[in-house]
Amino acid sequence: MDKLTTDAALLREFARNQDGLAFEELVRRYLTMVLGVALRRTGDHGAAEEIAQSTFSILARKAAKLPSDIVLGGWLHRVAA
Repeated sequence: MDKLTTDAALLREFARNQDGLAFEELVRRYLTMVLGVALRRTGDHGAAEEIAQSTFSILARKAAKLPSDIVLGGWLHRVAA
C-alpha cells in the first residue's frame, strides 16, 4: 500500500472489496496506539492484546457503515478504551 493512501480510502477499499492489504495497512498504522490505550486501561499485556484484537474485529465488521469523514484514530481510541 502507498503510504500516502488516506485512512478513508483504505477503509472504503476494505469495505467495498474486503481488501486484506488495505485492512492490514490500517492495523499497521494504528496497532501501537490501540495497544497503548488498552494497556493503560488494563495494566495487563495479555488483556491489552485481546482488546486490540476485538477493536480491529469491530472495525472490520462495521467498516461499511462508518461515515466517510470519520477520524479513524479517534474512533479506534474510543472503541479500545
